Amino acid sequence: MEHKCCIASTSCNSNRTRRFIRDRRPAHYLLKIQSYSLLFNDTEVENYESGVFDAGGYKWRLALYRSGKKVKNESKQDNDHISLHLIIEEVDTLSLDTIEEERRFSAMKTEWGIAEFLSLNTLKDASNGYLVDDCCVFGAEVSVVQCTGKGECHSMIELEGPINSTYTWRIQDFAAVDKDTNVDSEKFTVGGRKWKLEIYPKGYSTQKSKSVSIFLHLDDLESLQQKRKLYAEYKFCIKDQLRNNHHEKKASNRFSATSNNWGFPSFISLVSLKDASKGYIMSGTLIVEVQFIKLSTIEEYNS
Repeated sequence: MEHKCCIASTSCNSNRTRRFIRDRRPAHYLLKIQSYSLLFNDTEVENYESGVFDAGGYKWRLALYRSGKKVKNESKQDNDHISLHLIIEEVDTLSLDTIEEERRFSAMKTEWGIAEFLSLNTLKDASNGYLVDDCCVFGAEVSVVQCTGKGECHSMIELEGPINSTYTWRIQDFAAVDKDTNVDSEKFTVGGRKWKLEIYPKGYSTQKSKSVSIFLHLDDLESLQQKRKLYAEYKFCIKDQLRNNHHEKKASNRFSATSNNWGFPSFISLVSLKDASKGYIMSGTLIVEVQFIKLSTIEEYNS
């Protein structure tokens, strides 16, 4: 079950590789990262895992680590290189003593890769042609099989303007919904995905009777492939209706089928919220907003 990893050079459509000298591109899967700097440089995202692809009768994923992957029993992690790894799925189909010619994939060892695949300086040096127009391409090949011709393109986009990136939730007669359980907003769409807000007027978990808790839910899981992650950066806001001195907090999260919500258990204290001089509740109405700043998109294609 031999595997090879390569990085395409020159442009997003290049088929030439550098680490393995050959003319053809990786036969099984291409991972194109657009807006590389938005995904890795300006966020806390440390790694990206592709969707699942088939090769050699097994299912796989590619994993890219922006600052190197820490190797077991090594005290120092190489932050000057990116790492590229191949991960096998459905390990229940493997025996514990699965032995392969180049690498051993088994239920006990599901991931192999190159810890120092490429230095960050080499990647970012424009003269090398690896990162062009903030776009780079990685690839994987497992044994020698017929090309599946499938791939994906990941883009991190900055959302401009409040019209298409902001949802405003007016909770009228807020005192009437001031209860111990949660209250959900209506569903709304941003970035082609369905979302909803969830608020706990009297706090969630350890913040009960102390703070207002606010969470953002991805309500579009049926269109999200298993183990696929959707990256989002956004800002919560409770409006000051007197002086526009709003209460705001930023958040970022990787949403998935197993982690579809993220927010703040302690967003604002109940004492502060109910202070009439702050203007958060006017005529019984509380205004809550969420504004999306960055959002990832994933497009699957046949190459």
